[in-house]
Amino acid sequence: MWLVTAAVVAVLAIGAAGWWYVEQQRRARLRTHFGPEYDRAVRDAGSAEKAESMLAERTRRVKALKIHPLSVDHPRVVENYRVARALSTRRERGEAATEELRQAIVNYRKLFEDLLATEKGTIRRAS
Repeated sequence: MWLVTAAVVAVLAIGAAGWWYVEQQRRARLRTHFGPEYDRAVRDAGSAEKAESMLAERTRRVKALKIHPLSVDHPRVVENYRVARALSTRRERGEAATEELRQAIVNYRKLFEDLLATEKGTIRRAS
């Protein structure tokens, strides 16, 4: 009888250790993925468990959106965004001249055209 009890205790201990390991890996993935937002979520939620649940749900929702990040595959789009954003920041500080603001508008327009363009070169319209 004691052998059965010892086996049950061993299986439970291994299961608990496995669960603990999986949770630690999940926590590490969330910390890596969200960076400083992880700590902010823990502070706002009041506990790591609540924050992790919220962040995991956020990850599931974002994955469902099928968002394709801009990357080296879209260098022109990324460059238009960076230039326009830098000029917008300069404007907020009162450092941008009129010509620079005009250029920011041009870059944002190119950015939106690139983002709305389909593979056939047509523009997608909102329905």
